[in-house]
Formats: sequence, C-alpha cells, structure tokens
Amino acid sequence: MKKMLIASVIATFGFSATYTAVPYLGYISYSKKSQKDYGIIGGVYGSCYFKHFKIEADAEHTYLSYKSYSKYIKYTKLASDKVFYNNNDYKQSDLTAIFHMYIKNKLAFKIGTHSLFIDQKNNNDKYDSVFIAGIQYYRYLKCNAGVDFYKSSYDGYNVKQYSPYVGFNFGNYYSQNGSFYLKGQVDFIHISDKAVTGRQNYRNYEISLSNYIKNWTTTIKADFGKNAYRVANGGFSVYNLSEEYKNSFGINVKYGIDKKSALSAGLTYSNFEENGINADSMVYLLSYTRAF
Repeated sequence: MKKMLIASVIATFGFSATYTAVPYLGYISYSKKSQKDYGIIGGVYGSCYFKHFKIEADAEHTYLSYKSYSKYIKYTKLASDKVFYNNNDYKQSDLTAIFHMYIKNKLAFKIGTHSLFIDQKNNNDKYDSVFIAGIQYYRYLKCNAGVDFYKSSYDGYNVKQYSPYVGFNFGNYYSQNGSFYLKGQVDFIHISDKAVTGRQNYRNYEISLSNYIKNWTTTIKADFGKNAYRVANGGFSVYNLSEEYKNSFGINVKYGIDKKSALSAGLTYSNFEENGINADSMVYLLSYTRAF
C-alpha cells in the first residue's frame, strides 16, 4: 500500500540555560495537483542540559486533510482508473527522545529514538520507529564535523541512512554584519525493498547558512537531489511515506525578546512527486522559546 508523506517540523534554539521549552504551531498548504488539501502541526520541544549531558524530547501531532475526489481529478486531468486516490484524512503523533554525551569539549555522542503512531482508516501500518545515533567532533565557535546514522523500521521493510556533515563559524558577532555558521550535509539513503519506491538508493544534499546579529538569528536552508524516507533535523523530522522529494528551500527568522525568550517564524517550500504527479507544498511555522 502506498502511504502519503508526513514531515515532522521543529525549530530549536540554543540558550545558556538548564531547561528550554519550545511550543510550536505549523500550517501546510498543498498545490492543486496534490491529493492533500492542507495540514496542521502542533507540538512541544524540550531540553535539559547538565555539565556533560543533554536530553532532548519532542511530542508532536499532525493532521492532514485530503481534497475531494472530483476536485483532485479536475486539477490533475487524469482518468479515474489511472490514479491512486486516497481520501481518508491522516492523523499522526510523534514522540522523540535523544540523549547526548560530551567528552573533553571536543567529542559529542548521541543516541535516541523517534516513534510514529499513525491513524488512517485504510492504512494497516499503525506504528513506525527510527533508531538514532551519531558522533561529532567540534571546536566551540570554530568548526564541527560528524556523522549521524538512522535506521527506520516500517511494515515489511527498513531504511538505513548515513549523514556526514561539516560546519564552519566565521565573522564577528559584534561587527556590522554579525557572525555566521555554514553547514553542509549529505544524506545516503538505502531502502531494503526496491518495490517501495522503485529504487533502493537515494542521495540528498543539504546546505544551510545562519547569521547572528544583535537580537536576530536568520537561517536559510536548501535541499537538492531526490530523496524518500529521509530523516532530517538530527532525528526530529521523519519523512515516513513514499513520495519522492526533489528540492526544498526554507528561511527561519528568530527574534530574541530577552536573554531567556524568543519568537520565531519560518517557511519552507518543497517540491515532490506523488503517484507520478509533480506537486509542491509550503509549510508555515511559528514558535516561542522559553529558557529556565
């Protein structure tokens, strides 16, 4: 059975505090040629930081509404016997927990899990899970490099992903242009059953640039190359259905209200192929960060 795509969305921010909480709310708008009409995302991210350890957790719920059959056929201009159509609205709850350990201010290790609970009338797959692991070498405010590993377990098949990355800090926070952080990452994805998407191997390229100046943090991000069943955002985002994603572009702007709170707004455009038809989506996200 083909399943539709769910993308978990989360924005996290760093504060020099023991506890951080981030409630967030998002809206997804789909193009006319997509089977999906709109989506709503809501959740809460939290973290606890100790001297050499950090625990991150996230609870999220997503609801997706489908277009009517006649409206979908009108926009795609396809005969009804040539298109797979699903009009059952989709609900999913995500729970994520990741444990980090830091050694000698140079090495960081992480291990965690991402669980997905699915509610859709014609979908027999009610539960999926992702194992998360990673290692990173870093020099504070200078550079970092590492690799993350994910194993996603689905009904009858699994997906393995290796994601090496490297990042560099440059500029001066107190200068007119502020400081910057540039990160590049490659996702190598292997699906155990070729029949799931028609191919077993995918490669995705990701690049992001963040600018820090006064109370503002601006991040732009882009993904290139086809991908399916990808895990992103360090394990907090899971694409757990069979659409092929091609490119995505996003921007997020955060404003620090004071030393312990911030507001953030972002949007992400994505292009994907759904049952052989090109479609796109736009995700709008608002969040509030509070440190304690």
